[in-house]
Amino acid sequence: MRWIIGLLVAACLVVASAYVLNPFGTATLDPRGRLVGYVPYILPGSSMMPTIQPGDSILVQTSAYARREPRVGEIVAFFPPESERASVFRVVATSGDRVKIVAGRVHRNGSPADEQFADTEWKKPYAREMAEVVVPQGELFLLGDNRDNANDSRVFGTVARDAVIGRAIGIWDLASLSVRPFR
Repeated sequence: MRWIIGLLVAACLVVASAYVLNPFGTATLDPRGRLVGYVPYILPGSSMMPTIQPGDSILVQTSAYARREPRVGEIVAFFPPESERASVFRVVATSGDRVKIVAGRVHRNGSPADEQFADTEWKKPYAREMAEVVVPQGELFLLGDNRDNANDSRVFGTVARDAVIGRAIGIWDLASLSVRPFR
């Protein structure tokens, strides 16, 4: 009986140590994200339409950036500056990149960005223009795909890499327990 208790205590210590050490380097405190490498989120708003619909469950791979940095075009879950509530947006520029919006078109490092996923029918004037920003070292510039309805880096500025929870890998279908990759 004592050896079972000893084994349980040892297992608890191993799990607690792994949680504290945070092997994936994720910003989340959720044990699923820190220990298993995945965490689900439900996106409440329309800021990522048409890619993600309001109410969609998405699966975030918290282990994705344990050995590499986020890349332009990837969708990431993160904590916006001065917020404890996670958001999900697309990486538009990384450290050292120059980004601006001209006539509703995102330009990165002087060239128009290929954004087939974004809603290009911008109706609100504030979404159509943005002065050039240089992304600081260790930071990301993030935009929602639905630019008219996204409070993103145009509003709160760049996001520290340390605030990233992980890479959103797709829509999680709860009925079949499968993940459909983003288009």
